[in-house]
Formats: sequence, structure tokens, C-alpha cells
Amino acid sequence: MGSKASVMKWIRETFDDLREVIIEDYGHLPYGKKVTDYTDDYVIVYYDDGKGRVNYIFKEKDKIVTQMNNKKFSHTSDSI
Repeated sequence: MGSKASVMKWIRETFDDLREVIIEDYGHLPYGKKVTDYTDDYVIVYYDDGKGRVNYIFKEKDKIVTQMNNKKFSHTSDSI
């Protein structure tokens, strides 16, 4: 089974009714799909070529990663 097919299989097996979710392409990750439900929660599903498997990131984890990437860190040294 191909990478794209594996991602879609995971989505079909995980969500009972695909009519209740919106599936969008998520081009930031290989074969990525963003699956959003009616409460605006989402999961990003993608294929990890290095590990040879489907991985996923939930909304809260995605927010944390985005905040860490956008945050500007300043380095200061404190004297003891």
C-alpha cells in the first residue's frame, strides 16, 4: 500500500462518518491531510517516510509547536 493510501486508510478507520469531518490537503508534511470536526478540533495526519508509518498531530500539539517556532528567544546570562 502506498503512502497516500495509508494516510487515507488511517482516516477512514479512525473516523466513523467521513461526512462529519472536513478533509483538507496539508502540504507542510508528506501526504498530509488536516481533518477537522464540527467542534473545530482537528488532527493533522501524514506519512513519516523515515519511520515507514502514518503519524498524526492533534490541534493542541500543533499549537504548541507553532508557538515554539514563532517565539523569539533572547539569551541572557545571570551572574551567580
